[in-house]
This record gives sequence, structure tokens and C-alpha cells, in this order.
Amino acid sequence: MTMPARLAIAAAMVSVAVAVGGCAHPMRGHMPPRASIPKEAPAQVRKNIRHLYGGPQERAQACLNLRRGPEAVAATAFLIPLLGDDTLAWSPSFFLRVVGTPVRLEAMDTLVSIGEPAIEPLIAALGHDVEGVRSGAALTLGRIGDLRALDPLEQAAAGDPSESVRVAAGRALVGIPSLRTLGRIAVALTDWDHSVRETAFRSLRRLNDPQGDPLLVALLESEPWRGSRDRILDVLHQQGRVDVVAIAVAGMNDPDDFMRAPCATRLAEWQDPRGQLPLIRALGERYGDVRASAVDGLAKFGTSDAVRALCEAVTDRWERVSDDACAALIRLNNPAAIAPLVEVMDRVPSRCAACREVLKSLTGEDFGCDAEAWRAWATRRGLAGAMLPCLPEEEAP
Repeated sequence: MTMPARLAIAAAMVSVAVAVGGCAHPMRGHMPPRASIPKEAPAQVRKNIRHLYGGPQERAQACLNLRRGPEAVAATAFLIPLLGDDTLAWSPSFFLRVVGTPVRLEAMDTLVSIGEPAIEPLIAALGHDVEGVRSGAALTLGRIGDLRALDPLEQAAAGDPSESVRVAAGRALVGIPSLRTLGRIAVALTDWDHSVRETAFRSLRRLNDPQGDPLLVALLESEPWRGSRDRILDVLHQQGRVDVVAIAVAGMNDPDDFMRAPCATRLAEWQDPRGQLPLIRALGERYGDVRASAVDGLAKFGTSDAVRALCEAVTDRWERVSDDACAALIRLNNPAAIAPLVEVMDRVPSRCAACREVLKSLTGEDFGCDAEAWRAWATRRGLAGAMLPCLPEEEAP
């Protein structure tokens, strides 16, 4: 192939890459003049602001750099037009411009990091003549979550001529914790989009109002929140208005593994006396994670009933549970475990070695797997009381 032909092909490839990647700065005409870059701003900030006028990689990198410094507020007016910049950056090569992150998302992250000083300029940007800037400003205000944005966002959600801006403003309102937005938050909690649900959950947590409690309780039965029920229980527990221990105790009988597991974990952590009996009963669970949490909780309770239950857990079919039970018994060093462990050794020979190790730690003696010898030793010291039932007969209060 001749050199002119090669050059023609290369030029064509570059033209295609430029067309696909959008090397031009689509918002340059909406940027403040370079002469308006504040001279009192730190040199590094002024340098990064100048890069906001460059190529897509420069613009994205400048946004990232501005997030790293405390003086980025000086760049606010220069970042806002970039909310309408859909050019992709961070592409792996010149010829793969369609892979990357839009510059507008980098600008949005930087404005969120600026926070309070950016609120008024962002509210003003809801009237920008570029649709993308208006929707980006709305979403950024929602992420900051300041109440000052409530009225402007409601106006945009109701009256902006662009459907995309109205949708963005409605979504942004979910991020502002207020009783006025509680209805939107309630709807968003079951949205198909995970990020929308998370925004609603954060707002509800920040709102911390009794009117939000029923929404949080309802989430415990919501399919999209199956894997996040421990977080919901945490928020309810921290806020302290709902008897979350009673909810967790009831949840231990739920047929859904993803309900019982976080309930067991939280009952173990909270150490409320009402949680001990459900945790003892949970040692008969089919789901191993629930049994493991029960062992952890009973080890923290450390009562005689808990110790006897842990002795039974030494026989668990899952090694993690049985090993944790042995470690807990050694750590508790409670003589109440001696007689039950001897009974377990006699009844379940396959767990003899585990029982022996715990008994050695508790007594300082070693009679191997001879249950009768252990029993005789315990009798001589008045420690051979009959093994009581692991599950107390009385119901939890």
C-alpha cells in the first residue's frame, strides 16, 4: 500500500473516532469567559479550571483534581455548564471513545463534594437554557439534599417544559429529607432502580421522623430489600421509637432465610434478654448462617442456659458452628458446661475429640474420650448435675 493511501486510511480512522467520541467541547459556548477565572483562587485551582476548557480527558481529570482540594468552590460557575456535557472520558485509547464516563457525571460528583456553597448556583441553573444542565443541576441538588432546593425542585418537577428535567427533579426530591417529600420517598423505596431505592432509604434515615417508621417496618417484608434487612433493623434500633427487638424475635419464625439471618445477627448484637430463647431455638435451624449467629449471640449472653445450648451446638453438622461453639465454651470457662459436655461425649462419639478439648481447658484434666472417667471426676467435685434441657420450657416474655 502506498504512503498516500495509508495516510488517507489513517485520516479516515481519526475522523471516525472524532465523530464517535465527540472530541469537541459541546458546552464551550456556555462556559464563563476564561478571563473570569478568579485571580485570588489558588494556582492549582486556576490551572484545573483552565483544563475544563480542554479535551474530554482533560475536563474529566480536572473535575477529579478539584474534588481533592478544599478550594474547589472557586470552580463552581465553571463546573455547572459541564452538567450538560455528555462527552465520554476515561477511554482506554484514542480509537475507543465510546468507552468511559460522561464528563457531566464527573462534574456532578465535584459539585456534590463542594456542597453548600454550590446550592444557590445550582438552583439558578434550574433555569438554564440547556436541558442537560437543568436535569444535571436537579440531580446534583438531590444528592446534596439541602432543604433550600425543595421549592425550586418542586417547581421544576411540575412545570419544566422538558420531560427529562421533570423526571430528574422528581427523582431529586426523593433525596431531600422532608415530610413534604415523604410520599415520593415511599414510592421510591420500591423502585426497580437500586440507586433510587438507596436514595430514598438515606432520606428516610436522615428525616428520622415517626411518620417514617411504618415505611421502614414495611421494608422488612419487601422483596427488593431482602438483602438489606439488617440495615433497616439498625436504623429502627438507632432511632429508638419502634420495639425492634420484638420485630426481630418475630422475624426468627419467618420462612424467608433473608429475614431470619439478619434478625439472629441483630439479636446477638443487641443482647436484649428477650433474644436469648429465640437464639437457643435457632440452633435447630436448617440455615447455617442463622445457627452461626445464634452461637455468637449465646456466647455473649454467657448465662447457664446459653452455656448448655452451646454444648449442644458442639454437635452441629457445620464445622464453623461447632468450632465456634467450642471456642465460646473455652472462652466463657463456665463449669456449668462440664456435665453437658460429658453427656454429649457419651451420646455423640463422633464429637468426642471436640468435647475433650473443651473439657481439658475447663478442668485441667485429660481422661481422653472416656465419658465415665470424666463423669466420675465431675461427681467427686460436685459438678455432675444432670444435663438440663437445652431449650427452656418457659416462653420468652
